[in-house]
Amino acid sequence: MKLKIRQDLVSGILFMVFAAIIWLMIPSNINIVDSDEQFNAQFFPKIIVSSMFILSLILTIITVVRKSGRIIEIDTKKEGKILLYTVALVIYIWGITKIGFVFSSIILSAFSISFLGGKKVYLLVMTTIILFVYFTFRYLLGISLPSCLI
Repeated sequence: MKLKIRQDLVSGILFMVFAAIIWLMIPSNINIVDSDEQFNAQFFPKIIVSSMFILSLILTIITVVRKSGRIIEIDTKKEGKILLYTVALVIYIWGITKIGFVFSSIILSAFSISFLGGKKVYLLVMTTIILFVYFTFRYLLGISLPSCLI
């Protein structure tokens, strides 16, 4: 299935959401010593984020009113595979802290090999490389990687 979207419309909406998230993050990430001052450390970042939000809003409005902008077609089957693999990478990063480097890397390798249609013998090769990297870092270099059981 192919999906047609207006590039400027989607960009405008995404950057408005991005600007709103940054706006909400500014107070917790930029501490101010004296809250009575009008121009403090949060002033300049808020100006930049406000400008980004306003320009994104203008882009969105212009795209909707003029019904202009480049239309791109997205093949949902291909893009879905990319999204699935991105989710697998995010789960891998989360899994490193929960089950350790070795197990999460082996799981990601198995998923990647099956996802890309590789031979099963490559899983043995990847497992060997993962264990080699782990033991090299752990015992030769003295750098501890996240681990659960090993």
